[in-house]
Amino acid sequence: MERFLENAMYASRWLLAPVYFGLSLALVALALKFFQEIIHVLPNIFSMAESDLILVLLSLVDMTLVGGLLVMVMFSGYENFVSQLDISENKEKLNWLGKMDATSLKNKVAAS
Repeated sequence: MERFLENAMYASRWLLAPVYFGLSLALVALALKFFQEIIHVLPNIFSMAESDLILVLLSLVDMTLVGGLLVMVMFSGYENFVSQLDISENKEKLNWLGKMDATSLKNKVAAS
């Protein structure tokens, strides 16, 4: 009975895989919103007040930081809780993959 429960709990980690995939969809939605904001601002850039432009730029920076957070949580969470990422040798690999635990993730988020 104990072995069954342990195996079931260990296998349940795969329930997180669709959640991490959902974060990648959220990243796509965020990128679309980012470029929508840029397309909306560019035609009006010369008629905008400086304070309005600064607010738009801060919004773009905010979206960029959230996107970076999504990537870090998506990859480190998947690697820490679901399965190791098997990336082919032909592709560039992020140097922090496989090395990030919860504490280092918090530090990276705070640094960005």
